[in-house]
Amino acid sequence: MRKSVFFGLLGFGIIASFTLLFFEERNREWKKYQREFQRIKMTMIKEEIQNTSSGNRESRLQQPQDRGSRSRVEIKQVYVKELDAIDRCQSCHLGMTDQRWVDAPQPFTHHTEPMLSYHPIDRFGCTPCHQGQGFGTTTRGGHGLDENWKDPFLPLNYIEGSCNQCHAVLTFREAPLLSRGKYLVKRLGCLGCHAARAFDSEEKIGPVLNRIKFKAKAGWIYRFLKKPGDYSAETRMPTFDFKDEEIRDIQEFFIDLGSKDKNIYIKKPVTREQRPFFFKDTANGKKLARSLACTTCHTIKGIEEEGFFKSDKIGPELSKVGSKLKTEWLEGYLKDPSAYQPKSKMPKYRLNDREIQELTLFLASLRWEGEDAPEDKKEPSSLQPKKANNTNGERVESGMRLIIKSNCIGCHEIRTIKEGERGPAWDGLASKAIRKFDFGNNPNQIERSKSAWIKSKILKPRSFRDSLKMPFLDISDKDAEAITTALLSLTDKKIPKSYMMGNNRVTYLRDRIPMKGPVGNLWTELKCLQCHSVGGDGGDIGPDIALEGSRVKPGWMAGYMMKPEMIRPISPARMPDLKLSEEEAVLLGNFIEMALIDNTLPLGIIHESKVSKKSLTRGKKLFSRKYGCIGCHQVDGKGGRIGPDVSRLGKRLDGDWLHAYLKDPQSTLPDAMMPNFALTDGEINKLTDYLLSLGDDGR
Repeated sequence: MRKSVFFGLLGFGIIASFTLLFFEERNREWKKYQREFQRIKMTMIKEEIQNTSSGNRESRLQQPQDRGSRSRVEIKQVYVKELDAIDRCQSCHLGMTDQRWVDAPQPFTHHTEPMLSYHPIDRFGCTPCHQGQGFGTTTRGGHGLDENWKDPFLPLNYIEGSCNQCHAVLTFREAPLLSRGKYLVKRLGCLGCHAARAFDSEEKIGPVLNRIKFKAKAGWIYRFLKKPGDYSAETRMPTFDFKDEEIRDIQEFFIDLGSKDKNIYIKKPVTREQRPFFFKDTANGKKLARSLACTTCHTIKGIEEEGFFKSDKIGPELSKVGSKLKTEWLEGYLKDPSAYQPKSKMPKYRLNDREIQELTLFLASLRWEGEDAPEDKKEPSSLQPKKANNTNGERVESGMRLIIKSNCIGCHEIRTIKEGERGPAWDGLASKAIRKFDFGNNPNQIERSKSAWIKSKILKPRSFRDSLKMPFLDISDKDAEAITTALLSLTDKKIPKSYMMGNNRVTYLRDRIPMKGPVGNLWTELKCLQCHSVGGDGGDIGPDIALEGSRVKPGWMAGYMMKPEMIRPISPARMPDLKLSEEEAVLLGNFIEMALIDNTLPLGIIHESKVSKKSLTRGKKLFSRKYGCIGCHQVDGKGGRIGPDVSRLGKRLDGDWLHAYLKDPQSTLPDAMMPNFALTDGEINKLTDYLLSLGDDGR
């Protein structure tokens, strides 16, 4: 009897265990997703059939498929041998290759296009770009959210960091965040402290400091080291948070360093009596600075920039330069920049002595608010060089130690210091396991992820420990995100050569046309290459569209393909109305604007919002009178018919492309019929302003 009860209970336990295992297996996360996907899919199919006249009519964006069939509930896996990738992501992300699921919620939504068409899953998989644990079958497992997994899922706002693995050359238009981040890494001098082979640059971003004693006022050195941003919002000098005594020690070091040299900057001492111009009005100097186009390289208080240029300046801001530079040094530098600063990027202007004096006076008048007028008076006694003594020698030694500790030679050349204390190398940073990132005591409770750690270090370098010595960068949250993206591109993955994209222009362009996926299917169906060529491959009825994405404004192409308009009156060929749906036009338009671009085109030059009426008037005169452009181009039905109609050019062409085209038509479009008029920069700017103003009203 007891045995019967025992075996009965045992049998019940076994049955119960198998029942629990059955329900647990049936309710695995990926299985629930697949059943839910099938339910939504069947609902979509029924609705689609009801909305069409024929039950077997196929979506124009999809390959024919049996709509009524149900997919098996099973693990879906992709193996890419070349990349050593085993990915089961499609077990949950079931709609990623189906354009109809573009508005579905995760994990069913369609992958963004045209990225998927460039990178078909069967060749690239998922984890080479998105990272994560490809063979995981749960959200946590698949996303690699385990401290021992070194490549967790990469947040989508940093996804461009993966592009750098295969693409040696990427433009701002292709990968804006990554491109901006790589640019900032070099511009801010990060490589002076951190080695990174992928961003290799030996250029020091700061000036030579060997003779700064003769160049800068001691009071300015103190204030600048205290808080660089107070002097210039554009400064690349970070804030080291030095104490007052530390700043004085560093200042003492530079005074002592310069004391070993002769003051080569003053051949003949100039007295106040010999400098009568010094107390006159600064208007002439300001007018001269404007005529010399100084604002092309420098920001200057009181001089408004002309045109539409807005980019980072290659020279320092001069809005308070009178508080910084000694007047005699400034005057000599303007006369011969390279003699005073051998590595200067400033050209030698052919200015006479009077002009140099007037320009010096104007620049010397630009000072910190509330500061006295620049006169030939002594520095405060506390800032004067002191004769060598034991105390002074100790301060010089202390200043040298601080300069070495702060690695000032990462950005500046300092004669007596050859090596500083650099930060850790960045190579392979993104492939380090999260447990190797030092979060310290994490007083701010920062998310325990690589991206959060890197961004926090950039915005608040001493977030994890007060004793850390990285200086403070005065940058925006968006720029911090860009630098984080760039650093997340530094992996130790080995990518096969067959996946690497070089900078061969023609090959690069041809390779950009996908032959699979929604874009490839549509491209093939519409026979685009029968009329147009891309990188020399295709027909010659229509224009070559290899760089069309750089040529037109975002969004224009989709509208044009839905409703083509006449652009070139002289050409017998016309773009046919292909009766594309809005969805198809947007898909193809986005592909062209993103993939078929010119990697060499300078970007960010044109800012259409900053155009004056005066510039528009002069541009119109250049177009209509001086160069007779109206003889070949039409504006509102008036003019020649040889060149394209420019009545709506401002709605169609990208400003940066138009600027480059006017500068050198044949360099931009090798087959261009337009002559090269050898326009001046000013004429190019005004013509660009005018042409971009031509919209619906054809002004």
